[in-house]
Amino acid sequence: HHDAALLEATTIILLSHNRLDDIEINLPKYLDIVREYGAELIVVDNASTDGSREYLERVVGTYQYLKVILNSENLGVAGGRNSASEFASRKYRLMIDDDTIISKSDIVKMLEYIDTNHEIGALSPKIVHAKTGSDQNNHGSQVVHVSNFHGACHLLRSEACKKVGRIDHLCSFGGEELDLSIRLRSEGYQVVFYPYSTAYHNSIIRPGIEGLRIRRLRVFNFTRLHFKHF
Repeated sequence: HHDAALLEATTIILLSHNRLDDIEINLPKYLDIVREYGAELIVVDNASTDGSREYLERVVGTYQYLKVILNSENLGVAGGRNSASEFASRKYRLMIDDDTIISKSDIVKMLEYIDTNHEIGALSPKIVHAKTGSDQNNHGSQVVHVSNFHGACHLLRSEACKKVGRIDHLCSFGGEELDLSIRLRSEGYQVVFYPYSTAYHNSIIRPGIEGLRIRRLRVFNFTRLHFKHF
């Protein structure tokens, strides 16, 4: 009953962009949580061209608490998450990427921790590469305060999100998590790493021109954040 109440108090926000293979595997697992526990699920597609949109259009309407947002342009990570957040109605927001999977029991452990530690604004689990098992955010084996959380899977307190406002949409790729971490702490919230839950992130380096564009965006965004905050 306790698990069900925590999951019912959660909005899952899944960001999708041209990863149909991943979303076909991962989305049904989150839909099971929606069906069984009444969690809210919002899927945002950032102008995919690989059939993801058509897949999502087939799924929409099949679940009471599922909302699908089909953006006509790629709004980036921050813009995509912002377009979902205005519809998020629950106490907690689990942010996940389309290439990330985390079990229901690991989600519940994160929810239990944030629910009993009211000063936490953002919490990220241990994140490992889905295929190689290599750590992507190894901060040790204890709960610790971190300067930044891993964006592939993180839990946010909705009340904190309302206080700090929207994610900085000018961080079109990279930097938005650091920016949000700084703003959360300035409002008195903690940002923590929670190692007792694990998410599996099937991250790939996008090739060629797309990869170069992303690397340039990262450099631009982190440089801009230094001027914005420091």
